[in-house]
Amino acid sequence: MKNKKIKAAFYYCLLAVFCGACGPSNSPASEVTQDGSIDISAAIDQIIDSDGVKTALQNFQMEEVVCDSIDPVLAEVYRKDQEVRRGAGDMMTVDQENRKTVISILEKCGFPKADEVALQSYNAIFFVLQHSPGPIMGYYYPQVEAAVTAGKINRSTFALMQDRLLMDFGYKQVYGTQIRNNQLYELQDPDNVNARRAEVGLGPIETYVEYFKLNYEEEIKRMKNQSNAEN
Repeated sequence: MKNKKIKAAFYYCLLAVFCGACGPSNSPASEVTQDGSIDISAAIDQIIDSDGVKTALQNFQMEEVVCDSIDPVLAEVYRKDQEVRRGAGDMMTVDQENRKTVISILEKCGFPKADEVALQSYNAIFFVLQHSPGPIMGYYYPQVEAAVTAGKINRSTFALMQDRLLMDFGYKQVYGTQIRNNQLYELQDPDNVNARRAEVGLGPIETYVEYFKLNYEEEIKRMKNQSNAEN
């Protein structure tokens, strides 16, 4: 189990390095509108328009796909994704295999429309993209967003991807869903985070971070101290 945790930690370090290299070099720490509210779309539009995202699939090796029978394939992808996160198998290997399968399906068959696949297949696609490097996540972000609008992916689940994408490209997160290096990753407008979380169906952030053995007030204090030290 210890070796699995070490491998998983090493994998996410590699993702962090890879994604950081692909992000915009002068990313603002936040995107705030004139009335003080947070404009997630402005930051994500900048991410999607970056060269790293546009060329995310360059030289990607596809596998053979039968487009009229993808539900069983995606069901197996979902099973492996969830099992490896419970400690069964090597996470880096499983994620790479699942990514190759899902991207091959998306590129050869297109992103499934509302009634073409089972709900679990949408979950499989989402989780594989969520566990992919930032450029790949950004590449498919508009299609995932369309699936959210169609009611195939929960808004609360989508918030995880938005925060992850923002984090991977050097922006502050919006909903407080991302933990990095055993700390709550930088957060925009922390005073109003629970209002934003409630809007997408997430519970209070204080309860959420307790799951990771963190105290929200202490995390915010740490962020403020770090910001003051940098300035």
